[in-house]
Amino acid sequence: MIRSAVIADAHSITALWNDLIRETVVTFTTELKVCGDVEAMIMDPERSVLICE
Repeated sequence: MIRSAVIADAHSITALWNDLIRETVVTFTTELKVCGDVEAMIMDPERSVLICE
């Protein structure tokens, strides 16, 4: 199921994203994320953050 992310997903998204940043080259960023930044992305009406369950 694919759904829109909610604030409760921010911690999991941050952990997964940071692991990808540290351990792979599949992302264009090298700066680790903080949960507050991910929460702001989720709340931004101009962005779409999706979760696959």
